[in-house]
Amino acid sequence: GSAGTGGSAGTGGSAGTGGSAGTGGSAGTGGSAGTGGSAGTGGSAGTGGTGGATCDAPKVLCGTDCADLTTDATHCGTCDNACAPGGTCTNGKCDSCAGATPDNCSGVCTSVQTDAANCGHCANACATGASCTNGQCACPQGQHACGGACTDLQTDVMNCGACTVKCPANGQCNAGTCSCPQGTTDCNGTCVDEQSDAYNCGACGKQCNAGAVCTAGVCTCAAGLVTCPGGCAQLSSDPSNCGACSTTCAIGGQCVSGQCVCPSGQQACNGQCVDVTTSATDCGACGKACATGASCVGSVCQPCPNNEIICGQTANDPGTCTATATDANNCGTCGHKCATGQNCVSGVCQACPGTEVVCAGACTDIQTNNDHCGNCYTHCGPNATCTAGQCTCANGLTNCGPTLGCVDLQTDTQSCGQCGNRCAPGATCNNGTCQCPAGMVNCGQFIGCVDIATDPSHCGTCYVQCAPGESCVSGQCTCGAGLTMCNGVCTDLTTDPTHCGNCNHACAQGDTCDNGTCSCAGTQCPATNVCADLKTAPTDCGACGTTCQSAQACVGGACSCRPGLTSCNGNCVDLQANALNCGACGHTCNFQQGERCVDGQCQNVGTCASIQRVYCQGACLTSAQLATDPLNCGQCGNRCATDEVCSQGQCQAFFTSAACNMCPCDACGAATACCSYPGIPAEAICLDGTSCPM
Repeated sequence: GSAGTGGSAGTGGSAGTGGSAGTGGSAGTGGSAGTGGSAGTGGSAGTGGTGGATCDAPKVLCGTDCADLTTDATHCGTCDNACAPGGTCTNGKCDSCAGATPDNCSGVCTSVQTDAANCGHCANACATGASCTNGQCACPQGQHACGGACTDLQTDVMNCGACTVKCPANGQCNAGTCSCPQGTTDCNGTCVDEQSDAYNCGACGKQCNAGAVCTAGVCTCAAGLVTCPGGCAQLSSDPSNCGACSTTCAIGGQCVSGQCVCPSGQQACNGQCVDVTTSATDCGACGKACATGASCVGSVCQPCPNNEIICGQTANDPGTCTATATDANNCGTCGHKCATGQNCVSGVCQACPGTEVVCAGACTDIQTNNDHCGNCYTHCGPNATCTAGQCTCANGLTNCGPTLGCVDLQTDTQSCGQCGNRCAPGATCNNGTCQCPAGMVNCGQFIGCVDIATDPSHCGTCYVQCAPGESCVSGQCTCGAGLTMCNGVCTDLTTDPTHCGNCNHACAQGDTCDNGTCSCAGTQCPATNVCADLKTAPTDCGACGTTCQSAQACVGGACSCRPGLTSCNGNCVDLQANALNCGACGHTCNFQQGERCVDGQCQNVGTCASIQRVYCQGACLTSAQLATDPLNCGQCGNRCATDEVCSQGQCQAFFTSAACNMCPCDACGAATACCSYPGIPAEAICLDGTSCPM
């Protein structure tokens, strides 16, 4: 270069090692400044220069850029420290967003007053097409936001009149109302022309058959074709509609000029074209089958091959060619079956292998077979093993025969101490003796172990039963708290209308007992001194003294046929079991021809006994019908009274109470059962006895 080592100034000059130019500087070693630069050590240029790039103070080199680290928003305070987009750098520190973009949203300076992607607050995006004004999203005039986009509800077929209201396919939206173009109709969400649409021809859903077209709203086939159930068909050549609709040719056949024909030399047999000269299933004629295994030659069934004979031949079965020399099911002759395990050799059943014998049609090893132990008839019981032809038990067990098997007589409750000695229910077998748990007594084989201190069926001793409502305490029958013994029954004198206030005071029928005082929740009928529910009482229906007929019930204060009965000419009858009104009023069964009314149908059954039923005035009744029929309760002609129902074949009296809306009901009192009236579940009745009608 133009200057040698040790430039124009000596050590200690204005620039030293590390100055703006040094080894590798813009002039290189021996350039305009040597080692130590134009000035001495410590000057502005020296070893370590940037290869020639220089920045004017106060800027510094950041990569390839000269940056003022105090003001450069890309290199704020230090190289590559960038402020948020839109932000500024002051004194080497990034300022917050300011000016027209004062809001920092995810590192970007923006204005939530005008930014449609951050409207009102960060990340609040307006609908597509909307703008942000003063922090509020707004669609253009006349549009609304639907599904994230601004749309015109007056014309948008996907949002017609309101968001998500979709017009039919091919439809249009006018003034916010969906409609189909003129001449088309909405059929299941699509506008179609019913005059030409083959899937909606003349009306929605009316589909033309295959091959047909829709013309002027009518399905028609092309010229030369005929409308058949499966579509348009050419009757002259269609094998599925040959000569006429649904006339099907045999498999393998063809339709020629409207006639089904089989290939030359074949004929139709059972829906298939076959060669009767060779077909083993149709040999010589349709349906004439050869024996299985035999062949058909020249329309004649041939003898069985290999000296086989026909077995199993019947009037409807040609049989099967069978090798009786080797067939174990037909050994030597048809039907002669060898035992399972035996082989058939030269027409003779061979002996069972080894020491096995034939038991129940099978070769059996009677030395080890549990079902045939020692002989064909000895069966070993549960847990027993057949060893050397003897049923044996494990150590500690006793063989109690084929039913009980091997048992431990010391612990088995079914064989305690000896085979078949069963312990009573609840007892255990200890050391061969049946024992009840501590504190319990054995009341016999059927009752078993009971606690006579607390069991109301065995109180104090076996078979001593406490009265209804009593409990067993320390072996003594006692009434519970709040109950009093009246005529052998524990009763609550505050609520029982049969013992109201004291054991000898009974309320009138239908009365309730409230705190030991009788009261009537219905209507007091003076003539009978009965508290009647005029809506349900059959003897006081609608008014005191108005009695319904025996076949009627009182429903809502009016007499009408009991549930299950029908009024025919003013008589309530059972259409299921009335020979003069069988199934319908006036439908009479023909007795002379042996007809009987069976479950609402006139049937010629000969006698009712032949179908396990009971004859009753021309009808055949089941035992279940007799158990509940108020016109034939228990037996034919046994008619229940107005205030009776048929329960388990017995006419049982009942009464109703206005205080009884549902069961259980205190107004029924003791010795009666609260039940639903047969056929009227919502009507409660008080029935004599303890069981309700089924």
